[in-house]
Amino acid sequence: MEILIGKQPKGYKIVIYGESGVGKSTLANTAKKPVFIDIEDGLNQIDCAKTPRIRTISDFKKAVNYLSKSEDYDTIVLDTADALDLL
Repeated sequence: MEILIGKQPKGYKIVIYGESGVGKSTLANTAKKPVFIDIEDGLNQIDCAKTPRIRTISDFKKAVNYLSKSEDYDTIVLDTADALDLL
């Protein structure tokens, strides 16, 4: 058994809520090494790393699985949760 001592790093989960066009994605793009899971197709005006548009829950699960193992990015941004809910 491994004994853990001290602080254990764990990711943050942050929700940014606001009307369309107020800058939620632009703000999220300032996070450390972000990548967007593009569900809503609203990232065309932002210079960012993003997945191809997600159209199914299966595609979403594949993207999350791939990105959670990637060392290229430190922040995964879901754009947007309400669009995911519609899938």
